[in-house]
Amino acid sequence: MVPRRDEAFFIDSPDFDAPKRGQQAIRETYSKYFRQTPDIRDDVKSIVACGDKVFVEFVSSGTIENPPSYAPPQMKGKKFAVKMASVLEIKNGKIVRDVTYYNQLSFLKQIGAM
Repeated sequence: MVPRRDEAFFIDSPDFDAPKRGQQAIRETYSKYFRQTPDIRDDVKSIVACGDKVFVEFVSSGTIENPPSYAPPQMKGKKFAVKMASVLEIKNGKIVRDVTYYNQLSFLKQIGAM
């Protein structure tokens, strides 16, 4: 994931306290996702490119196997499938910005956190 990202990469999502920047942030963010949900999968439904922007519609799914320590214990073993959309900005052939949107309430209900 990192080689396709610019060094000054910017990433944001509803589950972040604040946007993250740089390749180290990418490593930490995706490592956390893969640790918590080893079978995570993103099924792309559509991609539209316009100028330096790429819009990706996908469904992210998986099973929470290693929930974070602060999470309710009933999350373990819960499956989810959430519709998502990402807006990517490309410069010099690399992604410089990635903002992802999804219905966080739907996700939290599916994993038993609400």
